Amino acid sequence: MSTKDLTKNLGTICFDDGVLGFRLSKKGGEHRIGDHLSFYPCIDIYKYSVSDTKERFLKHILYDLYEFTFMAINKYEHDDDDKEGDLDQDNDRYHYLIEILPGFNVFHFNWLKKTDEYLKMNILYHGFGRLDNYGDPALENPDTTPEVMRRIRCDGILEKIQISGIWRDCHKYFPPTEEDMNVDDDNGGVIFYEDILEKIGYPGDMLKFRGYVSKYQDDQSSLESTGQNKDSKTLVYTIRMA
Repeated sequence: MSTKDLTKNLGTICFDDGVLGFRLSKKGGEHRIGDHLSFYPCIDIYKYSVSDTKERFLKHILYDLYEFTFMAINKYEHDDDDKEGDLDQDNDRYHYLIEILPGFNVFHFNWLKKTDEYLKMNILYHGFGRLDNYGDPALENPDTTPEVMRRIRCDGILEKIQISGIWRDCHKYFPPTEEDMNVDDDNGGVIFYEDILEKIGYPGDMLKFRGYVSKYQDDQSSLESTGQNKDSKTLVYTIRMA
């Protein structure tokens, strides 16, 4: 069976709309229900350990959040230039090609963890995280070639556009403190999605997390297009893999 056939058997998968959006599909403009999307799936890994089973799975929790098994099958050095244009010699960080299921590979950006402290090749892990889309990593990382990205490129039909209730309501339930804010010289301060998830228990305290998100569990609402997202809230795309 071809990789394309295996990906098609995944059915629907939910992705955060990503920092760069689904730009392979449209150069600007809005997305509408029924649009055909082409994209490079990525994954953020929030917690992981060596799997105690050989079972492979991808379990949807809510919105773009998943529990899954995975294996790092390749890694690519992150070239980080300093202000003078010289390569940072202390940089020992790699990005990873991750196999979630046979035939379904995703890209994983690793900005902070050094190689000897992070994922080992061809070891089956059990993890929690979220699926998203950061565009084409090959545009920023010369060691990540277009040939690599062709291995993970996916196609699908947009079936649902949801506003993430977790992100929409986070400031109401968890007003950010000064300590929470990740200070940035250009933007003053930013609180990140993973900080909010940690506050509500994901993935460290799943009992607490499930109690908090139970009010969103049955939400089947959907926008007809991204143009209806007037307040620029975080969106989750449900895509039927093709």
